Amino acid sequence: MTGLLILILFLFSAYLFTCLLRPVSISELVINLFTLLITQIVISSNVLSAFQALNSINAWLYAGFLYCLISFGIIYLNNGIRFSELFEFKYNLGKIRSIRWKDFTYFELLVFVPLILTLSVVGILNLILIVNVAPGNMDSMTTHLTRVAYYLQQGSFQFYEANNWGQVLHPRNAISLYIFTFLVSGSEKLTQLVQFSAYWVTLISIYGISMQAGMARKESLFSGLVSGLLISLLMQSTTTQSDLLITALIGVNVYYLLTYKKTGQIKFLGLASLPIALALGMKASVVLAVLPTGILAIYCFLNDNNTFEIRRFINYSVFVGISVILLTITSGYVTNIQKFEHPLGPEEVRDEHTFENESPKYILINGARNSLRYGLDFITLDGLPTISVVRSAQRFLRLVSEKEIEETVYIEDFSNSDDPADFDRAPEVSYSGDNEFIHFLMDDRASRVQYDYFKLPVAHEDLSYWGILGFGFIWFTLLYSIFSKKSPVPLKILAAASILFFLLQSFAGPYDPWRGRYFNIMAVFALPSAGLIFRTHFKIIKSYFLIVLYVGCLSALTAVILRLGSPMITYVNEARGIYYSSILSSDRAGQVTRQGDFQYPVRLFNDIVPADAKVAVFVNGHSIEYQLFGENLSRTLYPINSFLNGVQPIPAGAEYLIYDVNYPCPDFENDRFLGGIWYLREITTQNRNCSEAG
Repeated sequence: MTGLLILILFLFSAYLFTCLLRPVSISELVINLFTLLITQIVISSNVLSAFQALNSINAWLYAGFLYCLISFGIIYLNNGIRFSELFEFKYNLGKIRSIRWKDFTYFELLVFVPLILTLSVVGILNLILIVNVAPGNMDSMTTHLTRVAYYLQQGSFQFYEANNWGQVLHPRNAISLYIFTFLVSGSEKLTQLVQFSAYWVTLISIYGISMQAGMARKESLFSGLVSGLLISLLMQSTTTQSDLLITALIGVNVYYLLTYKKTGQIKFLGLASLPIALALGMKASVVLAVLPTGILAIYCFLNDNNTFEIRRFINYSVFVGISVILLTITSGYVTNIQKFEHPLGPEEVRDEHTFENESPKYILINGARNSLRYGLDFITLDGLPTISVVRSAQRFLRLVSEKEIEETVYIEDFSNSDDPADFDRAPEVSYSGDNEFIHFLMDDRASRVQYDYFKLPVAHEDLSYWGILGFGFIWFTLLYSIFSKKSPVPLKILAAASILFFLLQSFAGPYDPWRGRYFNIMAVFALPSAGLIFRTHFKIIKSYFLIVLYVGCLSALTAVILRLGSPMITYVNEARGIYYSSILSSDRAGQVTRQGDFQYPVRLFNDIVPADAKVAVFVNGHSIEYQLFGENLSRTLYPINSFLNGVQPIPAGAEYLIYDVNYPCPDFENDRFLGGIWYLREITTQNRNCSEAG
């Protein structure tokens, strides 16, 4: 009950602050509520961390009461608003009721009916998945939820000797939201509601952006709805990562800027500073979205006579500066500067993700290479099941034949290797054909993982892109909005910003096969152009569009139902080699290990180690750790394979040691082999010390 009360207090205080801003529509009400709620949670987490009370449910309760008192006090001192107005839900409800099916043309019905039905079904299915299935995303298991557990364990955001550098180097704003959700709900499953909520706010923000960019209501509604069928957005909506949160915040920022352009009200400049600062405090890569949004801001500061409003620009800069101090710098960048003399951490980490130390020639050549790689990654039928017709269609899109693949492509699978170092290692693809273009793309230069030109469609939160709606429709309307004289100027600016964002992703660092989720931000700029389809009078274009839309609806359904590693149904067809086991029928151990080969080791670990044990952990930086805490995070873990300072002494309170084959002081004969590369040791005075420990 205490957790529910905390949630009510935070929501109510955010609503009171929203009322002070006088939203003019339901969409603006939701956008304001989302922004202010996240702001409150992030500020509270930083304050509570300073008092070592981050894990105190009572401290969060006091914070909720304090926010309500502050909001009531402001309302009391503000003569422009009456308390009776706080409960009048009248934000354009009449406009919603005024939309009737008879107002839609036959073509519009063919578009909106399947679109709304599909979005409703996939939304319900994803919600069922969230409520019934524990998180299992690999990044969450190694980084996001693991750091949630460690921060709750120590009661603050204090730096610790992490096995995985991402646990302490990444900004923490998103982690604040997961900590809050876990504390108020008491459920690891419901932490997935954070990005699920961001998914819907993204849709609403794209609708609002389209309206402010000069699109008609139906056109804007379509843009918002169709964005919900993009495979990468759908897949992210049930994870505990941060990319969809960032997408929603960038969408909110763009909405506020365009609303300021339309209304001239300075409050929207202050509001616009919050989401960009919050997003920067979630992931450093958001910097690549700052330039496109900055160009949009410059456009918004131009008067009707094209003179620049320098005073408004200064106001916005001040707002952004204050927000960055409160919401960005406090998210961990200061700690990185103190320990590594750089806000992004040590040089080896920056080299892995950026072109920071490369020559201009290297960046130019490999940035162009990456543009082609990412461009081809968009041309994929992601979401559709990999049955023969889909595989053939995908080969056709890549201009290769089945025969050519059989003769020139070799896949090295390490799943049956006897070498422990190959445990959970991804397959490697090599090409021996004569196509120089394919060789150019698959060259291992400027790539974190080798580019796979022959990749098949997939439904996965890290590997999927937009699907057929992206390359078959959205890219066309995007380019059309740039060159057409009929599209509004704000739409042209947004379309240009999306192209710029794509290029920045390509030229900023090595190719990353898991970057599909990064391009969700690009959807914020690109999707408002989608509504232009309603302005065409060519029947052949409309027919083509309907085909793409219906395949897109189908791919959204199959993506959610047959998601890689998390299918919602059980289906076996031995003749076709199809084996699906419903994730809903798995127990927690099976759910949290569904994206790796750690299920047997984790089960054995849970059987042996008591739920309240204290365990020293020596695993490599890419191994799961979250599962070792137990379902209710009841175990205490001590990471001793510091990415910064090497192997650490086993703490005095530790009762067990779990380690992999790289531990410098193993005892393979007497310690229990858990499976894979993991061993378990019950600690005694004789086996506690390791001579290699610092």
